[in-house]
Amino acid sequence: MVLIGMCECLRSSSEAEKALRDIFMMFFAGLGISREICKKIDRFELDLRQQLKMLSLWTRCRQNAPLMPVLNFAAALLCRGEPQPHETRPQTIAQMARELMPDAWTIYSKTVSFFGYTVDEPRIPYVLDSQRRPPGQVAPEAEPVHERLLSA
Repeated sequence: MVLIGMCECLRSSSEAEKALRDIFMMFFAGLGISREICKKIDRFELDLRQQLKMLSLWTRCRQNAPLMPVLNFAAALLCRGEPQPHETRPQTIAQMARELMPDAWTIYSKTVSFFGYTVDEPRIPYVLDSQRRPPGQVAPEAEPVHERLLSA
C-alpha cells in the first residue's frame, strides 16, 4: 500500500520503487541493524515482486475499486502454505481481504497524506458494512490482523 500510495503521488512507479527501497534501508537501520551491515545490503536486490504485482493490480483496476483486488492478492499471499480444504480457501481469502481493509486503507491514506493529498474513505458497501456493528455489540475476540501479519 505504501508503494501504491507513493506511485499515485509521485506519478512514477520507478520513483516510488526507489523511494520504497530507501525506506526499507531506513527501516533496517531503525531495527538496530548496524550501519556496516546496512552498507553491505544492495537496495536493488531487495525483492519487491509482490509489491509490484499489487501495484499492477491497482493500476489495471483503477476505475473499478482497485483496493479489493489488491487485498485479495495480499490475503492469498498470507494464506499460502496454510492447510485449507479447497472448497473453503476462496471464502477464507475473501474474509481475510475484508479484514485487511482498515489497516490497508490507513497505510494508503497516511502515505498519500504525507505528500499533502487527501483521499475519501473507500465506498465498498459490503466491506464497510462488515466493519460496522450495531450499538452496544462488542467485537468478537479474534487475533488482530496486524498480529497475524507479524506472525506470517
